[in-house]
Amino acid sequence: MAAAPELEAVLAAAVDAVVIADAGGRIEHFNPAAEALFGWRASEIIGQSVGLLMPEPFRSEHDGYISRYRESGERRAIGRRREVNACRRDGSQFMASLAIGEITGGPEPRFVGILHDASDPASFDPLQRGGRLLRQAQALAGVANYEARLPLGTTVWSDEMYRIVGRDRASGPVTPDEFVARYVIPGDRENYRRRWQEAMSSGLFDLECRITTDRGVLRVVHSIAQMLPESDGTLQVTGTLYDVTERPRAADEMRLAQERMTQFARLSTMGEMAAGLAHEINQPLAAITTFSQALQRMLRNPDGAARNEIEEVLEQIAAQALRAGEVIHRLRVFLRNREVRQETVPPGQLIEDTLLFAEPDVRLSNIRVLLDVPGTLPTVDCDPVQIQQVLLNLVRNAIDAMNEAVSGPRELVVAARLMDSGEIEISVADHGPGISREVAESFGNPFFTTKPSGTGLGVAISRSILRAHGGRFGHRPTPGGGATVFFTLPASPGVTDE
Repeated sequence: MAAAPELEAVLAAAVDAVVIADAGGRIEHFNPAAEALFGWRASEIIGQSVGLLMPEPFRSEHDGYISRYRESGERRAIGRRREVNACRRDGSQFMASLAIGEITGGPEPRFVGILHDASDPASFDPLQRGGRLLRQAQALAGVANYEARLPLGTTVWSDEMYRIVGRDRASGPVTPDEFVARYVIPGDRENYRRRWQEAMSSGLFDLECRITTDRGVLRVVHSIAQMLPESDGTLQVTGTLYDVTERPRAADEMRLAQERMTQFARLSTMGEMAAGLAHEINQPLAAITTFSQALQRMLRNPDGAARNEIEEVLEQIAAQALRAGEVIHRLRVFLRNREVRQETVPPGQLIEDTLLFAEPDVRLSNIRVLLDVPGTLPTVDCDPVQIQQVLLNLVRNAIDAMNEAVSGPRELVVAARLMDSGEIEISVADHGPGISREVAESFGNPFFTTKPSGTGLGVAISRSILRAHGGRFGHRPTPGGGATVFFTLPASPGVTDE
């Protein structure tokens, strides 16, 4: 159809591509800007379907859109500006900003489309600049978005979607069903399809799964989508997909770093307790030496020694050897570099096992330890070695505090109680100088210490261990002077410490 001279002048002067099509989607006018944008000459494309300007699968589905419009009169795309996938003559794709208008007054309606390259910064209006910034932010964050129309399968992908799955943009997007078959690994497909089917009823899809990209890279992705029914019976899907591959790896690295730090703290604690532990081991070794020498004398003069005396000496040697072995065994268990594991443990057992480690320091400092641990406390689910590490740190800090005190009772009270919250509180109360306001403000901060040779990591590591166990850490004044430091652990319901 020939255009009026005025219209021809307008089309020639327009900086945006202008395409006019008849009711069947056949191109009638194709201005110079459209030629420059798509690479087609007007003489080549006039009379062809506007579907030539679209990539697959939109090209094949376009005639169906036209038919549905003519039957229903639905004007969803008319008068709205939106970004669409467009295709040049050479097959390359780009995002185009498109506005569609309807030309009435003739036997049948005609349509005018005004387009420009949405990736051209010079053509951006403020809204388009915002869209560009959003795409840049998505690329930086590894977040993609997609749209689909079900059951038609029509799909639109953002640039980041292509990058995450390693797909060439010129190949266009795939439908949701094709995405599962092509990218989701076999072990995750059944669950993905089941959750997708459920979302078609509930309206919300939220799933983490593993995919293999077109470049053979295994990724972990998290997809969230909303599904809304349209008036024509189809389902509009709008979703995001983001790459979370590094999240499990980062969590594993953080866990390993935490385990190494707690192992370092245990080694550091044992180093500080070396003198007391050496004394604890040397005592039974010295006794073994003494009894062995006595046994040698008895054996040199067997007539002068009764059989029961020899047996008694042998029993003493065995007992002292077991005593030394127990000390070494406790050290090995405490210092072993091991994976964190949860066990159900009575609080009383945790406290008793910990005090065995602290016994040399307690004896050398001439301190009396008092226990206040009811026998009917619920058990706790924890890693016993890590919790012993926390409690041992508190006991040794309390001993150091009382060694600094000029006067006051040399008593240490280790207590456990069931709180109204259902937690078990384990506390260590000393009669030292207490915790000043200045120290309290930095209590638990890494590398903060009041000890000349301290690392400042003991309380900080203890706090992180308790946080991982769902517990809390705190302190309060001890009645009569001193400080009480405590921590909590969730109780195991229904089981008591007999």
